[in-house]
Amino acid sequence: MSSQPNVKTDDTLLSRVECKYLVRQDQVDGIREFIQPFVHRDRFARGHADGRYTISSLYLDSPEMALYRSTTRGIKNRFKLRIRTYTDKPEDPTFFEVKKRMNGIVYKFRQSVARAEAMDLLERNTLETEQGTDLSKFISLRDLHGAEPVMRVKYKREAFVSQSADPVRITFDNELEGSVTVDAELRHEGGDWITVPMDHVILELKFTNLYPSWVGRMVNEFQLERTSVPKYVLCVDEASRLGAMRMVI
Repeated sequence: MSSQPNVKTDDTLLSRVECKYLVRQDQVDGIREFIQPFVHRDRFARGHADGRYTISSLYLDSPEMALYRSTTRGIKNRFKLRIRTYTDKPEDPTFFEVKKRMNGIVYKFRQSVARAEAMDLLERNTLETEQGTDLSKFISLRDLHGAEPVMRVKYKREAFVSQSADPVRITFDNELEGSVTVDAELRHEGGDWITVPMDHVILELKFTNLYPSWVGRMVNEFQLERTSVPKYVLCVDEASRLGAMRMVI
């Protein structure tokens, strides 16, 4: 019997509203300067001189790519299954995540799992899990849809969180890459990574209920227009365009 995974709480993962924007590279410095009095860098930026760190997520999908299609078809209530890592260090955990969107609100369920146990779960599905945990939600949805590894998605992130009690998170993401992955591969390196061509930086604004007035001023001052920027979909589309993966019709 495998031991229970180590559970680590993450206070950034409450139910929330997410707004995404595409901003020009020459706008980033101005936005960063504007928000500086109200935010500080998030905890994952520690140890990175420029405050940017790598995020890599292994996405799972059904044989019919149902989760991909729920996004491309604009299904209102949908979810994603992914396993997120921040480094390739064997001692660092993986994070099994279910990201649900329901009625415009995003709910994230996330549980940390030791890397060896994560590989065991992906390759042999022998890890025993307690019912009612976030990991059990992930496994139930995976089994229900027959979801298997499809794509690793990797990018650089610069993230800020509000200094006040208002739970606000602002991130800048770029250098988006995808690697078709049909096995239990979680490494940031290795594999054929495909760069997704983008002229803009992805700005994500995450908050619960209402955001503070300075956020509204930022959106107005830089004339930000909300849009959809699904990284998993962008990576699948680029891989398909280049013939690196064959989509199920």
